[in-house]
Amino acid sequence: MGYQVIRMAKLQGKDLAGIESHMMRKHPSKTNIDIDYERSKDNVVLVDAGNLKEKVQARIDELHLKRCRKDAVRCVDFLVTASPESMNAMSEKQQQQYFEKSLKWLKSRYGSENVMYAVVHRDEATPHMDVGIVPVTRDGRLSAKSIFTKKELTAVQDDFHEAVAKHYGLERGVRGSEAKHLSDMRYKSKLAADELEEANNKLSARRKMIENVSTETIKRGFLGRVSNKNWDVLNKQAAKGRDLQHQQEVIDEKRDKVRKMYTNASHVELVVKRQAREQDERKSALDAREQAVEARETAVTKREQDTNIKRLLAENRTLRMENETLKSQTKAMKAELDKRHYIQTKNKSVRNRGR
Repeated sequence: MGYQVIRMAKLQGKDLAGIESHMMRKHPSKTNIDIDYERSKDNVVLVDAGNLKEKVQARIDELHLKRCRKDAVRCVDFLVTASPESMNAMSEKQQQQYFEKSLKWLKSRYGSENVMYAVVHRDEATPHMDVGIVPVTRDGRLSAKSIFTKKELTAVQDDFHEAVAKHYGLERGVRGSEAKHLSDMRYKSKLAADELEEANNKLSARRKMIENVSTETIKRGFLGRVSNKNWDVLNKQAAKGRDLQHQQEVIDEKRDKVRKMYTNASHVELVVKRQAREQDERKSALDAREQAVEARETAVTKREQDTNIKRLLAENRTLRMENETLKSQTKAMKAELDKRHYIQTKNKSVRNRGR
């Protein structure tokens, strides 16, 4: 019984153009030598990538983020397949059903609006599906780190097995295994090396069988002392020898090819490690810069608040002084009115007595 395969890789903005070209087979690949472009017509596009970079950016714009880091993970790529023997044992119809149910499961888990592409590739050694998803959290943030935690990645293996894989007779991988995925080039190199080893074993067995025909018997055959039956055996052995030589040449050619693949894989891994290290350094520098900017913004905000408070206090003092002035003026006016009223009352009383 074979195993399910579902794994995820993170993609930044700079990766999207290359991923679009690879998924839609727009240009021949320089690193994936297993693609048979004559079979690319058999690939099935379930969700068209279109212009992937613009499509992903349009989805991110819908989130109305205040800022989006340049090195942020903008998309993740899920690879869905099964161990080669199990996948190739399925009919094409069963394979398509497996991929369609897998896509439906991914949409329900991470949101159909976040699925940017889904392509079934049948032009490589093992049929597989790639699905691109923008990592949007439930509260509307762009954060692959928040979504794809160690707990979530383990849950993906468990839940995918229960929902999809077990219905096709596939097993879940070993729980808690510390084994890591080989890079694509390393994995393909290993498959080629295994094939070479198997072919070498078969050739060794044939060599031993041919060596069993003694030199003395061959000499006797040339002297006409070998029966027709033995001549037939010798002719067959000679044909097998020629076939053996041809297979040896094919194996030598494959061995050179595998050697080149290992060399390329090693070089690519060194480049990837260097880029990852440089990326970590840039990320640390960006984090430090963001912290400095936030500190400056906090300081500026505090100064602005202090300035506003001082201005308000000054305005408050001015208003109080104006209020006191108005009170004094009002008091003086009232005293003046009281005085006038007193004089008028007094004059009126004098006029009344004179009458």
